[in-house]
Amino acid sequence: QIRESERVVIWEFVPASRLSRSEHSHTRDAIIVAFSNLKPRVTFVPRNTTHSDEQTARADRAYVFELK
Repeated sequence: QIRESERVVIWEFVPASRLSRSEHSHTRDAIIVAFSNLKPRVTFVPRNTTHSDEQTARADRAYVFELK
């Protein structure tokens, strides 16, 4: 966790492969920004979503913004 405010919690994963690959759920809306070779890919994950992939394969770095 790199930052938290009353509106958002920001997580940084370097390398992005450290993000969970096991099935998990998001209790809050989240925006995932993954960078591969400096090119960003943005994914919106709605709250109460259960999945096992953050779509960060081959990313060098990823940021997860959990909206409060």
